Amino acid sequence: MDIGKKIRKIRLLKGLSQENIAEILCVDYTNYGRIERGQAKNISIEKLEKIASAFNMGLIDFLLYDENTQDVKILNNDKLITPASQGADYLLKEIEYLKEINKELKEKAELYKKLYEENKK
Repeated sequence: MDIGKKIRKIRLLKGLSQENIAEILCVDYTNYGRIERGQAKNISIEKLEKIASAFNMGLIDFLLYDENTQDVKILNNDKLITPASQGADYLLKEIEYLKEINKELKEKAELYKKLYEENKK
């Protein structure tokens, strides 16, 4: 997802207007709109940090946000929680879980390949 689409998606999830974010960034809302439309080139890290902060997110969580994941939740306190914000232990558990799933999928693939080869004869 490009950065402009990501910003727009999160802004809408948070119920904020372009004017709200433009005010936080101290820019005209038409210039902010260019960011969301992908027309702004070379957005500075400082500006991305301000945008993430406006969404009550850290920069890392903002950059890692993926609209296709089910791991992102908006909580009652309006703080966006992502796997990256939950700490290293959580991430290590997720890695182990994904490794296990990968192992199971490889085993199934081998079984299907074997069955295919047997039925092909």
